[in-house]
Amino acid sequence: MAYKIKKNHVINFLSELFEHYNYPENVIIRSDNGSQFIAHDVRDYLSLIGVEQEFTHVATPEENAHIEAYHGILKKEVFDRLEYTTFEQIQQILKEYVIFYNNERLHGLLGRITPMEKWNAEKHLIFNEKKVA
Repeated sequence: MAYKIKKNHVINFLSELFEHYNYPENVIIRSDNGSQFIAHDVRDYLSLIGVEQEFTHVATPEENAHIEAYHGILKKEVFDRLEYTTFEQIQQILKEYVIFYNNERLHGLLGRITPMEKWNAEKHLIFNEKKVA
């Protein structure tokens, strides 16, 4: 979380993410057309490591429904309920919430389990698919 996200932040974040999740090659990165995502360095990095990148069309939030839904949940469960006065406070609140969201909060669309339970139950499908391809 930062006041501004630059292209080097995107590259560093994705590098850490791919390293942590054993570099899932069949991932497609979808983003809006923010300058940090369309930057040549980001495109070159993703191309170099063989990750496909796609962009949503301008003014079409429905093309990114998952993140839009997540933003709605954040508004309802964090921003509408909790008070904060500094950037550091909301940064800490959001760090704690993301851990809760992924590890404790039950998700109806996942069958009343957590995202981590879903990931742990099905991550083998991603890695097996990669080996077969």
